[in-house]
Amino acid sequence: MKYNSFWKKTAVMAAVVVMVLCAVPALHIRVCAANIIDNGDYVYRVQEDGRSVSIASYRGNSLYISLPSRVEKYKVTAVESAAFMANKTIKELEIPESIKTIGSNAFAECTALKKLVIPGKTETIGDSAFVDCISLQSVEMYEGIKKIGNYCFSGCKNLKEMKLPDSLEEIGVYGFFGCTSLEKVQIPKALKRFGGYALEGTKWMKKQQSEYVLVGDGMLIQYNGTSQEPQFPDSVKIIGECAFAKNETVEKITLPKSVTAIENSAFEDCKSLETVGMSDSVVSIGDKAFKDCKVLHTVQLSKNLKAVSFSCFEGCEGLRSIEIPSGVKTIENAAFKNCMALQTVQLQEGLQMIKERAFENCNGLGKIVLPAGLKELRADAFYNCCSLTRVEFHGSPKIPTSAFSDCVHLEEVAFYQAPSKIEVNAFNRCSPELMIYSDQNQKMQEYVKANKYQSENISKIPDYTDKGLLQPEEEKQNLFSSGYTAIIVIILLADFGVVIFFGAYILLSQPKGRHGRTQKSRPASPSVSDKLSQNTAPRHSAPKNKK
Repeated sequence: MKYNSFWKKTAVMAAVVVMVLCAVPALHIRVCAANIIDNGDYVYRVQEDGRSVSIASYRGNSLYISLPSRVEKYKVTAVESAAFMANKTIKELEIPESIKTIGSNAFAECTALKKLVIPGKTETIGDSAFVDCISLQSVEMYEGIKKIGNYCFSGCKNLKEMKLPDSLEEIGVYGFFGCTSLEKVQIPKALKRFGGYALEGTKWMKKQQSEYVLVGDGMLIQYNGTSQEPQFPDSVKIIGECAFAKNETVEKITLPKSVTAIENSAFEDCKSLETVGMSDSVVSIGDKAFKDCKVLHTVQLSKNLKAVSFSCFEGCEGLRSIEIPSGVKTIENAAFKNCMALQTVQLQEGLQMIKERAFENCNGLGKIVLPAGLKELRADAFYNCCSLTRVEFHGSPKIPTSAFSDCVHLEEVAFYQAPSKIEVNAFNRCSPELMIYSDQNQKMQEYVKANKYQSENISKIPDYTDKGLLQPEEEKQNLFSSGYTAIIVIILLADFGVVIFFGAYILLSQPKGRHGRTQKSRPASPSVSDKLSQNTAPRHSAPKNKK
């Protein structure tokens, strides 16, 4: 009896477990289904707050639509990315006040759309939201809109007029790019960001012929001058995005006290720019502001600068020295990447962080002194600084793996304080003769032993000696030039030897007549200069350029 009772209980328990396991996925399916509302033309997605929905997609074919502001018990607050993308039927569109955000590509390539009304409650219009709406002729925007995303109306070639609301703070890059019919644009004074090339290719931009094209409150968006050293008027307060990008004539920039900011890519790829000076009124410099200014060699940074931005001076191959002001707390990713001539970097006590690849391929650096205030280095911060021979840590930062990877000549690392954390391989593929100078506490001894480095007490660190290691390009150039010189010398010596040998041979082997006279005169042997000219002449003519 007990035996049968046991098996009955076991069977009941097993049945319960099976029911629970089956119920879990079913429950999950119901929850997922509850997040989607499909009422035919529109598909909505319930948001995390449980009170609002976004429009996920549209399957209708109406010509004139006003988006719903509510569905069932939910408020419609957003249009998701690509929700109406490539719709070919909608001609007029009105967006309700309940919608605060229009996602990226939401109405992209709606080629029939002619009229658009956006209320002021919509704060953000996403990237490419109306890109290539080629029939769009009329756009009404109301006060309250704050941001127009990158490429938002790009390619709307039939759009002729835009009245932007005073509440607008930001227009993204290429915002109205390629709107070839756009002739009248009202830009608000409160605008804080005017993306690069936002009105490029429009009739409005083509009409701007003044030397300094300004929008908003003193934002320079384009320089039309030809001066090598522009004299900025005091009306210029911000150097806008791409304002000087790819300029080929400007050689010297001196920013007046009226300028407070330099925006993204403002001077990127200025081919002749050599010198930059900025007053202490400048508080921010945007990403890639001076990227690929190949001949830039002198920069004076503002004392009130807070950060050196992403790729700010990347590729400035002529830059030899830089002093980072004490107000700078962060040197961002790739800030000085590929500054191959950079020999001197002065870092101040205010610096707290150096991010990834900030000084990658700075092949001219021989020594770097990291201040006491530095708290953290990021991976590859000094990657492949092949001339770097000494690093001094005056604080106790975190040092990650590969922070100094491939610094093949790095022989001396000095820790005046024990680092808070130092990863294995922080000095990966550095010199095999690497010497660690420290107070040789147990932690440092363990690190040295684990990585098979040499160690010495910090009190015995020698005075720094600049070994003058060359950059790879210079090494190759010098090797080539010295080898070339050696070849020339060898050729000259060989030529002289040949001339002397044949001259002696001719004199010794010349037969004489019976009466002591030369039987027959020989043609004169070539002179030394003629022989040299013959032997040093190129063997082949220069190859013709292939078409």
